[in-house]
Amino acid sequence: MKSPVSLSTGVTYDRTSIQRWLDNGNNTCPATMQVLDSKDFVPNHTLQRLIQIWYNNNSSNHSQSAKPPQFRSLSSTQIADLIKQLLQGRIAKPVSFESFVKILCFASESADNRRFLSANDKFIDHLIVTVSAEVGSGPGSDPDLLEAVLKILHLIIASRDNNTSHVREKISNSCEFIPSLVRAVKTGRPGSRVAAVGITEELTHHPESKKPVFDHQELVPELLELVKHGKLEKDGEIQAVLSCLISLTSSRRNKIKLVRAGGVKLVGDIISVHGGACGDKRGWKLCSNDNKQANEGFEIGE
Repeated sequence: MKSPVSLSTGVTYDRTSIQRWLDNGNNTCPATMQVLDSKDFVPNHTLQRLIQIWYNNNSSNHSQSAKPPQFRSLSSTQIADLIKQLLQGRIAKPVSFESFVKILCFASESADNRRFLSANDKFIDHLIVTVSAEVGSGPGSDPDLLEAVLKILHLIIASRDNNTSHVREKISNSCEFIPSLVRAVKTGRPGSRVAAVGITEELTHHPESKKPVFDHQELVPELLELVKHGKLEKDGEIQAVLSCLISLTSSRRNKIKLVRAGGVKLVGDIISVHGGACGDKRGWKLCSNDNKQANEGFEIGE
């Protein structure tokens, strides 16, 4: 794997291989077989950094004619040992990034692997605490580590064949996590932003976790700010934000907030600029929701 990229499902592939898969007319994620909302992919900077670290550490052992470095998948036993070392603080922070990326690769490989991770309550707690600790631009924060951890959490709670209600409940019970997600949306780089938005949307779909998301005052305005100021760099980011806004507008309060903030015009602008590339159905659905709410608001004097 020379140039790792992630699809909208969160699974990472080599750029050349996945491009060939898509060019052959496929519209699904090879690993999950989910139909893709978008065929765009986002560079996986965390894995790219790990590849470079591995190559730099091992290049002296290879001749110029040697094959490119390859990663070996870790077994569940090896991952369990790695997690144990993380939880016990036996892995220093500069090295912990590499550990989280190995766990991310493990999570990307199969639903069984994601079930294995979600069953470890102490590890889930550690992920939640790590997100809260790493968000922001402080001198001790590591954007690569944050992106890896957010992607792991997103893969775990987005697994459709996985009972992750306990994970969502843990997130909901954490006073710092939802504000941390909002800060990641506001200040994170594209990979972290997409993962944070994806986690947010997943939380809105379930009764045990949607209330703290719906109640957060800054979430909808921050998502609209991303759209308004052109901070979304890829169509995949635009789709993720639109999809999250659609989920958030299932709350009447958020619908009114969206209308008052000019959400209808912003979404209309996205559709006119990006067209089918950003998924018209998502945009039109949101516009329809907003217009309906606007009419209801005028009727009831909102």
